[in-house]
This record gives sequence, structure tokens and C-alpha cells, in this order.
Amino acid sequence: MNQLWIDCAESLPPNGMAVYTKIHDGKGERNHALLKRLNNLWFFADGSMYVYYTPTHWRQQPTSEPQGQQPIQGSLPERQQREGESCR
Repeated sequence: MNQLWIDCAESLPPNGMAVYTKIHDGKGERNHALLKRLNNLWFFADGSMYVYYTPTHWRQQPTSEPQGQQPIQGSLPERQQREGESCR
């Protein structure tokens, strides 16, 4: 399945939807990853941590692969408090 990449400057994926991402600029293509966006931050698809870059392009996952489109529940501070209570 040949899906076109969408420029993040033109359109962003819905919050919490796992999508394929990459950086594609004058230095070439790099940082291909499956990420979820939550407002201005991009997280690994499992929500474990955010990445220290902003992708330039994204595309939806092919329908033959797991969708991983469960929205990230709660705001970032709420999730950090819920998940971090066991670490204190």
C-alpha cells in the first residue's frame, strides 16, 4: 500500500492516534517512527515517553497492521501523576 506523507505544517493527525512519522528536510529522511501526538508533544505509540524532536511528515498506518488508535487518556500532568505515583 503506497500512502502519501502529509506535511505537518499543512495538517496534523488527531490527538492520540498512532501514525508513522519522519523528518524529511534538506539533510534527507530520518527518524522514522510510530508516534502519537498529544497537543505539541509527540510520544512513542505506547505512550511511554515523548521524543525530543518534531516530525515534519506523517501518514496513517496501513489497515493490515494493528491500528494503535486508542486515544491517550487524560492530560499530561494527570497521566504523569497517575503513572508516577509508584515511582515516588
